[in-house]
Amino acid sequence: EEAARLFTEAYAADPSDGDAADRLARAAQLLGEVGEFESALSLWDRVAREFPAWRARAALGQADMALAAGATDQALAAYRVASRSSRDPQVAAVAQLGVSTCLERMGSVDDALLAADAADLPEDVHQERTNRLEERR
Repeated sequence: EEAARLFTEAYAADPSDGDAADRLARAAQLLGEVGEFESALSLWDRVAREFPAWRARAALGQADMALAAGATDQALAAYRVASRSSRDPQVAAVAQLGVSTCLERMGSVDDALLAADAADLPEDVHQERTNRLEERR
């Protein structure tokens, strides 16, 4: 919590700084890691609102938290938002992998395979994911 507070204070000291969005995102991530989900979600919302270019990353952060908390439906919705709205191919790929993971956990292995195929993943990661899903069929 202390590190999250420091990142938030650093943001507040100069919200126009080029690293301001990253500072808020790091604070949100750290709060999520220590189980402060409400505060973390609030910060992720703030990141998305104040830094439109970070909306997909904020959705990805919210999705990761939801998945870790066992809220698979909520995570799936947020991963889909991140995947569809990201202009960063790496964020989109990670989000699509999250979609696949959620679908797998929900028992939709065929849909999880389709989602994995749609992700622009490195070949070794894609193959590992596909193999794992094929084993669950």
